[in-house]
Amino acid sequence: MNAPTALPDDWTFGRGAPRGANGLGLGRQRWADGWDRDARCPPDPRADASPGMEPWRSCSLTAGRAWWLGAHDARRKAVRALRRAGYDARKLYGRRDNGFRQHGRHLAPSWVYTDGPAEGREAVDPWVRAAQLGECSARMVAQPRVAADGSPRMLPLPVGCGQHHICAVCASRRSRQLSTAVRAYVGAARDNDCAGCAGRCDGDCSCLGDVALVTLTHRDRPGASLHDELERWRRAWRLMVRGRVGRRLRRYVLGWYYGLEVTRGAHWWHVHAHVIVGLRAGVDHATARRVVALAWQASTDSASRTVSGHEHWGWDPYSGCHAKGEGPASTRIRMESGDYAGGWWREIAADDDRQLHEACKYPTPVGELEPLRLVEYLAASHGRRWHEGGWGWRSIRTEGEELGNELRDADDDRDIGIPIASLAPGDCPPMDDIAPGWGVTVLEEPDGLVIQALGQSTRRTALPQADTVQPSDGSVRWVLLADPALAELAEVWASEGWCEVGSMTRTDLVPCKADHPDAAMRLMAHPSGQESIVYCRAVQELRPILTMSAARAARIVQVTEAAILSG
Repeated sequence: MNAPTALPDDWTFGRGAPRGANGLGLGRQRWADGWDRDARCPPDPRADASPGMEPWRSCSLTAGRAWWLGAHDARRKAVRALRRAGYDARKLYGRRDNGFRQHGRHLAPSWVYTDGPAEGREAVDPWVRAAQLGECSARMVAQPRVAADGSPRMLPLPVGCGQHHICAVCASRRSRQLSTAVRAYVGAARDNDCAGCAGRCDGDCSCLGDVALVTLTHRDRPGASLHDELERWRRAWRLMVRGRVGRRLRRYVLGWYYGLEVTRGAHWWHVHAHVIVGLRAGVDHATARRVVALAWQASTDSASRTVSGHEHWGWDPYSGCHAKGEGPASTRIRMESGDYAGGWWREIAADDDRQLHEACKYPTPVGELEPLRLVEYLAASHGRRWHEGGWGWRSIRTEGEELGNELRDADDDRDIGIPIASLAPGDCPPMDDIAPGWGVTVLEEPDGLVIQALGQSTRRTALPQADTVQPSDGSVRWVLLADPALAELAEVWASEGWCEVGSMTRTDLVPCKADHPDAAMRLMAHPSGQESIVYCRAVQELRPILTMSAARAARIVQVTEAAILSG
């Protein structure tokens, strides 16, 4: 008996469901307008939490870490939730072509919802986000670094998807980096005395005094969209830190840094923020607490009148000031006397990493949201800034990262070095180009490895986890960061004979106005089939590149891993 003929696996044949004349199943024929009916849903990870559903890879920064495994399990749940949300969005919410939008230095296709709770907002496809999360950390690259003593490092690092607001893995890593940077900045500000007062602060100088962690909320409105709730909070915040109210607050507060947090209740969105408040020297907590409480209450009442037409949805000070075991009457009497003590205001130490982390996290439980709520969340959170510093702490993120080394491990003080190349695609070679199978198969420990670094011989013998195989032949290349100091450092390493340094010209097309002298007209095709005319200008950058043999790079990776694992 002849075997049945295999049918092609497409949308016309090989499926059990009946199909129409256009080859589409019944469900796809009922999709709302604007969705590509040929799109396929990303694969379901089910119980497989490994990156890319491939064998787990390990490196010194992730091996045996509970947070790494837990974050990937949360990422797996988020992928499954995004798959379901993609189906619901296609069935219920139409979208339309909105041309192109500027994303950084590039133009990206844009779609907006035509109905639903996110009407008029960017129609972020949940399936696209699910595909990005599915491949998060599946690719591992080797990033060159410089240690505190000037010796070279070569660190294997998994490359994340960069979706901090929905990916638990990227959120955990970014939160740890922000927490380290904020702690370094606040600690340095606390240690530096004002030159004008020489440590004898009178409250009018720029010295940092006490630090507080403040939780700022407002009443939730059942049925309100997430976009409106986020805008209501942001409007209240602007009313408090600007204008006459802001000038009054600056007498007591030196700087602030906040992180927004969003959760979902039974019928409402709950938007609030954790704010690190740096008080001026000489200002006590009780005074600052009362001033901030009065300002926040007035600002949220004003924002609520603007958005909902009624101030009832402003801040409820009773919920923040009520203490456990205290009667309602005594709480009211205490507040009427100006005492706003409560859980919303916490006095913390400047080096308390656990408390500082509250304002640096991305805690939205994407995997626990209902599909339609997840669709709304993707649209409302798109392009939104979740963390921000201001007043005397405007540069807290950039300066803090320089002070605290943004990629230093937050659990201890191991020196993993400062990166000299970014993790952008093409800037660092994959580990499989240096040592195929790195992190998958554990082999025996080598006796010892010797490399030359800045004229000194460094020998590492104890290697708890040497999981390399034979490196590939040939050379590998890195594109260094655009920093003249790094180019000079690479030249020093080249003089020591362990690498070669060159340069390359990178050309990028940046959107510009039509009247720009270097503007060039380009025809860009939108996924909908429409074509648009945009104006761009070519920007060229001369970037240094570092080249070495794969075998030498593999040996430096082994030494780096040994140095980190041995502490």
